[in-house]
Amino acid sequence: MYFYTLIEATKCFGGRGGIRTRGTSFPVRQFSKLLVSASHPPFLRDGKFNHSFLLSINFFDLYFVKTIFFLLSFLLFCQFTHSQGQNWELGFGFGTGTLIPHSSKMRHLLEDYEKPLEISFLHRESQTQIYLHYLPTSSEFIGRRYSITPTHRFTIVDRKYWTLTWNAGAGIGYVALPFNIISNPKNIAIGTHINASILSAWQSSWKIGHDWKLQWEIQAHHFSNASFKKPNLGLNYLNSYVSFNHTFTSSRDWKTKEIELPLNHLSFTGQIFKNQSNLPSPNNSWTRNFSAGYYFPISKKWFGEIGGDLFLDGSNRIDYSNISGHSFSLWDARQFGSYIGSGFWGNQRLGCYIQCGKYWYQPIQTEGPWYQRIGIRYMFHKNWMIQLGLKTHFAQADNFEVGIRKNILIHVR
Repeated sequence: MYFYTLIEATKCFGGRGGIRTRGTSFPVRQFSKLLVSASHPPFLRDGKFNHSFLLSINFFDLYFVKTIFFLLSFLLFCQFTHSQGQNWELGFGFGTGTLIPHSSKMRHLLEDYEKPLEISFLHRESQTQIYLHYLPTSSEFIGRRYSITPTHRFTIVDRKYWTLTWNAGAGIGYVALPFNIISNPKNIAIGTHINASILSAWQSSWKIGHDWKLQWEIQAHHFSNASFKKPNLGLNYLNSYVSFNHTFTSSRDWKTKEIELPLNHLSFTGQIFKNQSNLPSPNNSWTRNFSAGYYFPISKKWFGEIGGDLFLDGSNRIDYSNISGHSFSLWDARQFGSYIGSGFWGNQRLGCYIQCGKYWYQPIQTEGPWYQRIGIRYMFHKNWMIQLGLKTHFAQADNFEVGIRKNILIHVR
């Protein structure tokens, strides 16, 4: 009786052996996509009951579930941090915003407003703030996005009940639906799941209790793989967040130390990374950059710099050879440029910089005459720095730059 009832129930759902024909038992080729209602009943998958179908219809709102997950993580970390007695500040925020389509080719990706969630961890001694972001699906061609982004916080205004700060940093991001020539050809912005997450944020905080703050943020959030794999127009978001932050301060003084800026010096930098040419299905090529410049302090924390660049980009060699019809060597494809820049030191070892440069020589102009850089520097030894940066042509990333910087001090009277 039990098996008879089960068979009848299966027929009611219209599964295999019910009202639809089983079809041939011999192997056949499928020339077109089958209709769901004709051959793949939504309640059945390979003859078995599809529980996930019902769950996706009625039982769970994934955005709500992830909101609860973020909130529980926030409360649990509050308890953990409080028990450790460290100088941490923890925040949980809700946001809204939009994708900024910096190219007319990307306008179809702008379908709905963003509704991101954010958890932040601030270590008050080092002024290092780590962001965890979840951006739900706002475009069917991009899907969900996640990121973890360490930043450094630079204090602009510090009052008893109000502070204004600026954050900048870079980390790792994940995009659920990158470009795929077959399954997702309309996402022309991102070609990889794993990308760089670059974040710049202005924060305004108000103290509303002994350990609590109300915070409002405006964030510029960029996803890019720096042309490691094409396409790579990049995703730019402008989001606004309201968050509640809880502080956990031990008895020791958490204020940062006074910084000691490097003095006037000459700098020599060598950097290397990989990117791709603009050909269909290209291989990765090494790009090399050598810079020489002059560094000078402007104020207590700010500095300026000018200098020149030599670029040896393997992807340009491939592009130039394809455009001109004859072979280019790496040296034939060289580019010369000069730059002017400024930056900001957060402590004795970590700072950020931004530069704008102009090419004075390039065999074939394919990228425009101007280039920009943004990045961070870490002084690991006296007069030696690690430099991590992103080179762009306005809103379009060209390549990452990872290298070593050597400073030679000069005396200025």
